Amino acid sequence: MWDTAVQTDALLTQEILLKIKQNTLIMKKWILSNKLYFIGALVGASGGFLYYKYVGCLTGTCAITSNPFSSTIYFAFIGAILFGVFKKDQKFENSNNG
Repeated sequence: MWDTAVQTDALLTQEILLKIKQNTLIMKKWILSNKLYFIGALVGASGGFLYYKYVGCLTGTCAITSNPFSSTIYFAFIGAILFGVFKKDQKFENSNNG
């Protein structure tokens, strides 16, 4: 009786590990296919923080540049959009080749 339970647990563990591996591969593929967005966001966030630190807002009434968090997030978003423009569309490439 215990032997069957151990075998069942082992099979369930193998199935769970297989699903985790599949999900990891899917996530890795998604990250690699969208790497320009991530790079753009990092560059933009760095630029936004540096803009806040060195230029900023003297009066404190500027909506974006008076707060380091908002300027970093805003510039990260803009950077992701700008870098995303250079991403090649895979569907467009496949339709031209065939």
